[in-house]
Amino acid sequence: MSTFNAIKKKIPVGSIMKGAQKITLSVATETSAWKRPESIALQQGPGFERAVRDRVDLIPDGTVDVCQREKEHTSDDPVEHYTGVCFDADGNGKSVHFPKK
Repeated sequence: MSTFNAIKKKIPVGSIMKGAQKITLSVATETSAWKRPESIALQQGPGFERAVRDRVDLIPDGTVDVCQREKEHTSDDPVEHYTGVCFDADGNGKSVHFPKK
């Protein structure tokens, strides 16, 4: 059972390398709580890619896709960040905050 707002649809916006592992970057266009136009998701892609690339150390081993679920924001975590979900090959996800610079 996931503990996050489930991602139902997403679009790829790039990829990065973590060691020898290629990881796809995507942005959610639909979750269990909302929908957003693909055009908005594509606009958010470059900032999300920079944030993930700057903190590749936060990506759990075995991750094959990091999907931006929430655009940059603050929350209980006072640092402005993007919320990404790191998915492994089996589709298991872990929420990670990637600080915005």
